[in-house]
Amino acid sequence: KMTDFTTGAGATLALAAAAPGTYNAAGYAALTWTDVGKLTAMSGLPSRIFNMVTLNYLASAGTDQAKGSYTLGQTTITVALDPADTGQTLLGTANDSTSPYSVRLDHATQGTLYARAFINGQQKTWGDNDTPSTWEVNIVYKVVSSTADGIVFVP
Repeated sequence: KMTDFTTGAGATLALAAAAPGTYNAAGYAALTWTDVGKLTAMSGLPSRIFNMVTLNYLASAGTDQAKGSYTLGQTTITVALDPADTGQTLLGTANDSTSPYSVRLDHATQGTLYARAFINGQQKTWGDNDTPSTWEVNIVYKVVSSTADGIVFVP
């Protein structure tokens, strides 16, 4: 069918400074969340992104490859600046911090995604007469331990 797709309409972002007691849906749900207002764009969801390890053999001139370490990628968001928004204030605090924050991404039909991440903002822009003032922020996902990514998806 032509209508078997969704858009980002209705998606929300929330932050919590604390880590969950357990890295599962209940652990994340127990946190106190602050919604980030005026979210206008969101791209990229966390998934394992592996580095490729290569070994070049002199005898055959062939290259052998294997998967090495991985990161969880990042989500880039854009917000329309609102100095009165408590979520954007917390986003700024997280940006100035060297500690990871808990992140909750909600989508009406795609579910809820929880993770730990570093908040790494870019420069804010004031726009012009016909462009809103915005802030683009990278949410850089963190592997929480040697045995767990810390990413939880709730459909």
